[in-house]
Amino acid sequence: MRDILEPKTQDYVEKYFFIPGLAAKIPQVIGSCVECLVVNAKLGKKEGLLAPIDKGDEPLGTYHVDHVGPMTATKKQYNYILVVVDAFSKFVWLYPTKDTGTDAVLDRLQKQSAVFGNPRRIITDRGAAFTSRAFEQYCEEEGIQHLLITTGVPRGNGQVERMHKVLVPMLAKLSRENPDRWYKYVDRIQQYINSTSSRSTQHAPLRY
Repeated sequence: MRDILEPKTQDYVEKYFFIPGLAAKIPQVIGSCVECLVVNAKLGKKEGLLAPIDKGDEPLGTYHVDHVGPMTATKKQYNYILVVVDAFSKFVWLYPTKDTGTDAVLDRLQKQSAVFGNPRRIITDRGAAFTSRAFEQYCEEEGIQHLLITTGVPRGNGQVERMHKVLVPMLAKLSRENPDRWYKYVDRIQQYINSTSSRSTQHAPLRY
């Protein structure tokens, strides 16, 4: 994608402006573009066979949940992001957390439930936060089906795999001067992601 964008961008800019060293600057600008990082995250189908997981036929029915991190610790010791992705609309929620424990996960899910209600299903990996008795009890009490992906096959939870590939470089670029203040950009990134058309739905998640 960049090998197409860079020469086209240079041709366009040169029609209207003279900028010394333009050819060297364009790759830097495109590489720092938040929207481009969202759109150009490449996942696609990988080798091997996977049983498809039905995304459901309505928003907020199935959530994919996982952690991104560790990040550089903030002053309040936040160093992870809990990522929740709605399987149908691709809408994303990002929650900074201090750890990857069950308590932190349940706290965020309960707050989300207060606004959006519970999903029918939650899909996670087999991390300790999601295989604990407390997490299973929460799902049972709330009537949520909990599906665990196969160990060693992270693309089985590919909805959040994409977020791993997007979030880390975006946060690194936006907070490069103050790495411990990455949390200030989480809301902005969430807005960008939810305002950008998904390749699978051809719509921005905010449209649902």
